[in-house]
Amino acid sequence: MLFRSLKQAPQLTVAAVKALEIICTSNTNLLRSAISGALLFCIFAAARWSDFARLENLWTDRYGDLVLVEAETSRHKTSKSKEAKTRLLPFTALGRFFLDDSWGECFVSALNQIKVHTGLSFLPSWNDRSGTWSVSPMTTAEASLFLKEMLEPVLGPEAIAQCSSHSCKPTILTWCGMTEILTREERTMLGHHIEPTTKSATTYNRDSQLLLQAKVSKVLDA
Repeated sequence: MLFRSLKQAPQLTVAAVKALEIICTSNTNLLRSAISGALLFCIFAAARWSDFARLENLWTDRYGDLVLVEAETSRHKTSKSKEAKTRLLPFTALGRFFLDDSWGECFVSALNQIKVHTGLSFLPSWNDRSGTWSVSPMTTAEASLFLKEMLEPVLGPEAIAQCSSHSCKPTILTWCGMTEILTREERTMLGHHIEPTTKSATTYNRDSQLLLQAKVSKVLDA
């Protein structure tokens, strides 16, 4: 039996990321603000949707014009040992991109409003027919459908057909790879992986992630 070769989802364009930022900060629809914000978090934190679905805490920090979206989880792809499961893996993302308004603050606000309604610690699935929230987390497939719906007017039907929520993680990594601002080892760490020459502790070090975001900010400025 022949299996179809796996093809990585393409990264999102700058125009697509800007469109998600506009949707998130418009505050016209709570659901769209939360989902577009979650997709932006996955983009700028170089995270998978499954990582976002497992987050235990999520908050923002502001330093003047700099906004950071920070999160942590103990349930992730590297938490296989008992020791690793007791560690909280940090995720950090720049909460502003193109607009003056912070998508990160709008996103966390929308997420908290939804939690008030549902009492759940995660973004649940949405039943469009009944207009109600589910009791289970929003799946990768659902997130992909929302992404396609929101970005089709920007990218067009042919281009958006190739994209999914899997397009989020490689986006910022691809942009960083187009410059020499981050080293290969730093790009590996940004993607939450470890090279043999890197101590595993750095993966769980919040300060290491924050230092990487300072360089990501330079990439975005460039």
